[in-house]
Amino acid sequence: MVEIFRSQPALLIFVAGLVGLIVGSFINVVIHRLPRAWNRDYVDGVAEWAEVEQANVDRSFAATPAPARQALATHLDTIARSSRAVLQAIPDETLWRPRSRCPACGHGITAAQNVPLASFLLLGGKCAACKTPISLRYPLIELACGLLAALIAAKFGMSYQAGAALVLVFWLAPLAMIDADTTWLPNSCTLPLLWLGLLLNLFGVFVPLSSAVGGAVAGYLFLAVPSWAYEWLRKVPQAMGRGDFTLMAALGAWFGLASILPIVLVSSVVALAVALPLLAAGKRDLLTKIPFGPYLACAAVIYLFHGAALARWIDLG
Repeated sequence: MVEIFRSQPALLIFVAGLVGLIVGSFINVVIHRLPRAWNRDYVDGVAEWAEVEQANVDRSFAATPAPARQALATHLDTIARSSRAVLQAIPDETLWRPRSRCPACGHGITAAQNVPLASFLLLGGKCAACKTPISLRYPLIELACGLLAALIAAKFGMSYQAGAALVLVFWLAPLAMIDADTTWLPNSCTLPLLWLGLLLNLFGVFVPLSSAVGGAVAGYLFLAVPSWAYEWLRKVPQAMGRGDFTLMAALGAWFGLASILPIVLVSSVVALAVALPLLAAGKRDLLTKIPFGPYLACAAVIYLFHGAALARWIDLG
């Protein structure tokens, strides 16, 4: 099979595109369900903490007057009960179960209605049961993943770099969209990406390991140091999300030290290109929190395809 793909690059590109469409369909599920799972874990943790603290009030605050201990126990009980009530309202879903369903009517989507792109077109962009319009974002994400997979196959051919690039793009896609929706980039998703980049470059898939380590450190500090300085000078709690620091470190681990400046510059240009029209239209103001993860992901994809050209352009500049 490997020899077939190497001898017939058009077939490889076609198959990669199909795989991208299928993975894109699953990425839509990840974008929709993963933040809910995070919310469930967070609320469940709050409830467990309140229950444990309530049980330990008399021991932990033995020197406190009984009425105060009783008030604290009542308060913790309220937190625990409220958290459990909230937990009941959050769907108990995983990435694998239950099967996809219409968010409007709960209709279970059959396999025939879940074919990437084709089902959206055949259904006229509406739910088969209640006819509620399906968000255009779903087929666009599928299409983008299919096109990116095909382009990766065309650029890297049948190689380890192609496989690694597919993993990177399929990892960044849900992270970027979740950050855009929630401004949430947890370390549980960005740190594994960082370690994977270092592991791949242990074998020199993209850059030597020394460059990958330097890129991870420089990537983190390049965003973190200015943010920390601003927070210290202006006495504000958080100028930039910490998840952005880790994501930039992960990209440095994948692409090496030389990639840091091009990725930061490209992501900043893309962010401005998006933000300025929104500011002009009055849909954003200068105090609105802007998720930077999508722009870093976009810059990383651009660097994946045009890293050498960007490096030369910056050197000339």
